[in-house]
Amino acid sequence: METKPRFRSFLAVLAAFALLLAVSPAPGSGTVMAQDAVISQDAVISQDAVISQDAGESSADDEGASEETTSDVPPIPLWVPTDPGIKLKYDQARLDLDAGRFDEAERGLKQIRTKARGTDGEDVVERCLREADGGQLCEKAAKLAEKKQHRKVLALWSKDSKKVEGTFTGEALRGMYETALKEVFHVLANFEKKNSKERDEKEEDEGEDPPRGGDARGRTEFGANTRLVSGKREEGEVRQGTGGLYWTTTNELGFLTVPVPDNVEVEDYRYLRISLRTEEPKAKPQLMVIFDCESGVFGGGGGQQGGGRGGRGGRGGAWQANAVRNRIGFHSQITPGVRWQDLRLDLRKFDDRGNARWENVLNLRIVHLGAGEATGVFIDEVILEKE
Repeated sequence: METKPRFRSFLAVLAAFALLLAVSPAPGSGTVMAQDAVISQDAVISQDAVISQDAGESSADDEGASEETTSDVPPIPLWVPTDPGIKLKYDQARLDLDAGRFDEAERGLKQIRTKARGTDGEDVVERCLREADGGQLCEKAAKLAEKKQHRKVLALWSKDSKKVEGTFTGEALRGMYETALKEVFHVLANFEKKNSKERDEKEEDEGEDPPRGGDARGRTEFGANTRLVSGKREEGEVRQGTGGLYWTTTNELGFLTVPVPDNVEVEDYRYLRISLRTEEPKAKPQLMVIFDCESGVFGGGGGQQGGGRGGRGGRGGAWQANAVRNRIGFHSQITPGVRWQDLRLDLRKFDDRGNARWENVLNLRIVHLGAGEATGVFIDEVILEKE
């Protein structure tokens, strides 16, 4: 029977699990493998959860698949019951487990659970029960994924993953969870530093501490007067993971650019998630969020902070601000405060300027028109989310 494409990654995980069980000392060599609430709509999506979009996909029909499978999960220990009746039931339960008959395996294991207590088989039986539980969860997740109910896969993971930690089927379930994440979310930017170890070593060699706060006076791929920062969530400069972006706004036009990849269809998504806060408690910069459909120079400045010669209140600055407001695209306005805001912006509520079309979106812009007090702005995690 031909494998359906949607199940290839799932079956590859299960095949790897089968290989791992096969090397565990047990009466029957093994295979183990394969639901419900809706994910909280205002939950913060963590950096560890939304996985890298360029991560390699596993494929069940890869002819060059590695023969050696590595895992942090320990093998199921060997247990040979001395009671013939218990041994018969345990051996059958392991065979069912290896064959992916998780309901039958669970029933058989529960029949000997009490008798195994107090013996060296107690932990083995409990481990096998958790493997069976994880396999049942994987089967539920596979059915949900087939129906494209990816949010329910995420909810299932959130609700039940802890009870199958440290099992092979738990690892299989994680793989399905990560696949569901890719179906629901697309990370446009998470601002994690590349080669951060080398950067830290260089700063250490120079005898200087990395800058924290203050005027960025630098440039990153996202725009001028920006720099990547690193730290911990409790320190306030990052929201998720270990990296974020620090942006110094001025009293002139300034903007950040987050490219939208060609293979991302923005019209397939419903929300934009973005986390940000200001550095100064009293500062309330008025920022515009624009899904930009024009390919020309933005704001008359070619992507430079300030965008032109005009300053706050000057003729040039006013012209630039009006040019931005009339830019063909989808516009929204936000006003961050000193506390982190985890915004979830409904794309349907963005203002359409110039009869824009979502399929023509080229970049996401975050714009400061120069109004309000200049301040530093911390930004983290720019993510598209499906309905």
